Amino acid sequence: MTKEQSKEIVDSYLKSVECMNLMQSKEWIFDDTKLYSSQMHTIRAIGNTGEINLTDLANKMGITKAGASKFVAKLQDCGFVEKFQSATNRKEVYFTLTSKGIMAYEEHEAFSYKTFAQIYEMMDNMSQEELVNAEKFMKKLALILEGASK
Repeated sequence: MTKEQSKEIVDSYLKSVECMNLMQSKEWIFDDTKLYSSQMHTIRAIGNTGEINLTDLANKMGITKAGASKFVAKLQDCGFVEKFQSATNRKEVYFTLTSKGIMAYEEHEAFSYKTFAQIYEMMDNMSQEELVNAEKFMKKLALILEGASK
């Protein structure tokens, strides 16, 4: 591979990262309520499980319990999430989506499907060897960038 080919690959990757960052900065509007990506990811994490406690939510999102609590509190105030106590353990609190939260979740899932369907289709048309090589490349790239970011 030439240096020019390597540069083109890196440039393509950086452009894809830029596009992902733009998608992450997208604001979602529901009933005149502005939601940010982190809040939509909270809605998605709750929507994917149906109901979840704070510890599991934080773990699923890869954030602290304090961070998850902050996101949930804002979503509760806006009417997207509600909390309830476990029937078996009164100390255990769970979160679930309200009907408004379910609508936001479904819209986000439709957006994700539409956005990533072409990627999945492209991958479906790749050979097993191409997929293995792509996966190896992405894992190595992530390790290099993770090291560089420290």
